[in-house]
Amino acid sequence: MTYLEFKNPLLLLLLVPWAAALAWFLLRRLYYREAAVAISSESVMRVRSSIRARTYRFLPVLRFAAMLLLIIALSRPGKGISYSSIKNLGIDIMIAMDVSLSMLAEDFQPKNRLAVSREVVKDFVGRRNSDRIGMVIFAGEAYL
Repeated sequence: MTYLEFKNPLLLLLLVPWAAALAWFLLRRLYYREAAVAISSESVMRVRSSIRARTYRFLPVLRFAAMLLLIIALSRPGKGISYSSIKNLGIDIMIAMDVSLSMLAEDFQPKNRLAVSREVVKDFVGRRNSDRIGMVIFAGEAYL
């Protein structure tokens, strides 16, 4: 099971002054309007039509969003993981396989002994999910 976890949850208390500053900013903006300039000249109109002048009103929104994201990032959110132990009962198995030239004899038509033993081992290992399996391959003499 996973859940949201913060490494520094006390830093989330910074959201209180952030919310107060946001409320103060919004109330100030609501009650105190900017004074209008009563100048009608062509140069003022060109300045007002620039990209910087048009995006100037979004600057406080970006600042508050950046502060919010910074507070959240400093609190280091992450995915918490709960661990549970699973008891797995298995046994240790060692398989010894001969790969000498005698295994190339075709006793099992059309396959040889080596191909048949490989298939048997694959099937055996595939059915043993909880066991630890080791393999010794030898030709002539086997050493551990």
